[in-house]
Amino acid sequence: QAALPNGELLAISGASGAHLATAAEKAAFDANAAIAARAFSTLTGHMKEAQFPFAVALAALAVERKAGYPAFDAATEKPFAGIPTTVLATAIGYHQFEGMGLIKAA
Repeated sequence: QAALPNGELLAISGASGAHLATAAEKAAFDANAAIAARAFSTLTGHMKEAQFPFAVALAALAVERKAGYPAFDAATEKPFAGIPTTVLATAIGYHQFEGMGLIKAA
């Protein structure tokens, strides 16, 4: 079990869009004011098995480039103004398959 870092945290959400699963992930993110989630499925659709590796890749790019992503949906996503040194990547499936990884520079 990893503790979340102090301060702002960028999260790259690979939630499937299934109503119950996606709502549960959103509620977890909303419960922590420091988490700014980016739900990329709104841009790409759900890529099934590639969803989590893609979330990890987006997280790694943010860490490597020291730049967060702008809100993909400004109506539902909080701004992120910091430099991402650690990024949370998640995947929440339709009926099963949940995963998360805390990505940081080596």
